[in-house]
Amino acid sequence: MKQDESRVSQQAEELLGLTSSWAEKRCAEISAECDSKVQELLETAHHDARVRLRSHFESDRTASRQRLAALEAAQERHKREELQRHEVMLVKKVIEGLKDELTTRWKNDEQRSGWVETIWQLAHQRLIKACWTISHPQDWSSDEVAGFEQKVHEYTGIAPVFVVSDDIEAGLLIEADGAKLDCTLKGLLSSRYRLESEIIAALEQDENNQDDS
Repeated sequence: MKQDESRVSQQAEELLGLTSSWAEKRCAEISAECDSKVQELLETAHHDARVRLRSHFESDRTASRQRLAALEAAQERHKREELQRHEVMLVKKVIEGLKDELTTRWKNDEQRSGWVETIWQLAHQRLIKACWTISHPQDWSSDEVAGFEQKVHEYTGIAPVFVVSDDIEAGLLIEADGAKLDCTLKGLLSSRYRLESEIIAALEQDENNQDDS
């Protein structure tokens, strides 16, 4: 009887030992599994955080580049507008100066004589032998009118018609059989676009020459 009780007790202890060993092993497995899941969770969270951070940085970088590009474009546009305003102001001054210079030249006897001679050479080359109508300022001297009339008469064989025009400040306007040679102050400055282009080109050339020096 005592042997049976001893055997049962021994078996119970062995079973308890096995159960305890299995429990410890299972706890270790569960702990390892938990550690693995925790590590996986941490890595996933870390990865997601890096992705969000990278996306945030990229978004900020893109926005910064866009703001910088917009600022540079605005500065460039402002620079062009300032340059255009500066050029317009310079062109206006040059044209006004040119107008004053031509008016002064017409009032000077020697320079007016050279101007009229140039007009005569152009008219002689471009206008046919017909009745010329010559419009001129009121202040053109009668002696110069007579001298010019003689040249034209000798060339065309027909006495020209002289017309005093209040619209002409300087220079002459000659018409012959529908053709017109406008060498007045207004005529010389009439092609404003071409004149402005030439002035701007000259100003830019001066700036380039200054930069090279």
